[in-house]
This record gives sequence, structure tokens and C-alpha cells, in this order.
Amino acid sequence: MKKEDRKHLGTSAVGVMPSNNIRGCLLPAVFGISESAAAKYRQRGTWLEGTHFWRDPAGQYIYSVPAISQWQESTKH
Repeated sequence: MKKEDRKHLGTSAVGVMPSNNIRGCLLPAVFGISESAAAKYRQRGTWLEGTHFWRDPAGQYIYSVPAISQWQESTKH
């Protein structure tokens, strides 16, 4: 990005590229779901390992945006 283009962004703008997989710290921003709520969904079997989440080599939980989006749509009343 050119220096003159950055001036228009201001100090609070952050560019984010969409991804199909996110870490737990982004769940609140993307879905409005806290990490503690995600833990309950994992523990209760609401979210399935290998479908909704998995662990990366560092042991961090990774979440599937498409799978959780589909789950949210299916739970709307």
C-alpha cells in the first residue's frame, strides 16, 4: 500500500483478509461467540472435531468459518 493511501485509513483501521479458518480469539468479532461459549460447544459435542474445529500443530483451536456459519443458520428460530 502506498504511503499516501495509508493516510486515509486513520489509526484505527485494520485490513483483514477473509479466511475459511480462524483462531478462537476472532470468534467474538466474526460470530459474536466468546471463547468460553466455544469451549462449551466443543465439550458438549455441539461442534464436531474435524468439522467445526480442530487443533493446529501448536495445540491452538482452529475454527471453520463455513461450518460454524452453517450451524448458526440451522439454529435460527
